[in-house]
Amino acid sequence: MGQAKLKGNRELRVAQAIEKMKALKPEYIICNKCQAKLTEIITLDSRNMSGIDAAFSAHCIVCDHDTLAIKGNPEAVAN
Repeated sequence: MGQAKLKGNRELRVAQAIEKMKALKPEYIICNKCQAKLTEIITLDSRNMSGIDAAFSAHCIVCDHDTLAIKGNPEAVAN
């Protein structure tokens, strides 16, 4: 419980988490099926994923395929 106080109030911690996600979010994701650049990226909730720093998804309107981009420990990403 004392650890949270050292990290700042709740609003500050939330703002820091949002900034971290923005920094990790890619500018675009390359579609796994047709190689199109996808810029409409959705941030996925990765809080309960051990070893995963961030996860993103994009839907390709060209080939109707969903592509994921996951950042984190290589072993966790592979799983």
